[in-house]
Amino acid sequence: MTLRPGTEAPPLDGQDEQGNVVLLPALERYTYLWFNPVFGRYGCKDCQTSLLHEMYPELRMAGGFPFGATFDPPEVNARRNEVHIWRIPIIQIDRETAAAWGALRADDDPWSPHAPASVAYLIDPMGVIMESYSNVDHRRNARDVLQRVNEVELTADKRGTK
Repeated sequence: MTLRPGTEAPPLDGQDEQGNVVLLPALERYTYLWFNPVFGRYGCKDCQTSLLHEMYPELRMAGGFPFGATFDPPEVNARRNEVHIWRIPIIQIDRETAAAWGALRADDDPWSPHAPASVAYLIDPMGVIMESYSNVDHRRNARDVLQRVNEVELTADKRGTK
């Protein structure tokens, strides 16, 4: 079960594809965290990662920071980023972290030992979950996230709270 909007995001740390430790509280911007098992393993050109890659500059300009989480080790994620030329950091997490984020598959799921469930979160700069997405629609979600970040930033600009 995904975490509900309005709740504080649990701690998250993991190694990115370069071996650097990534800590969620240190990001201090709108963060789009996507737990995903495949990250282009099947060459999906229409998948979330491809869309996020295309929209990465726009997300960053809007104050967003996307990154993915998987059980795969940094060297595997680094190879994927090289092959697909992605700009999106992918971090390695453990099963305990996936469980804390509602991204652990059921034990009888054949993918359970290998991959987290495909869930995603939009987290505000204070570490509060703004949106949660279960069974992520890979064709729409990246655009929805960009639109949501732009809406929040526009509202902050109008209020003078940015």
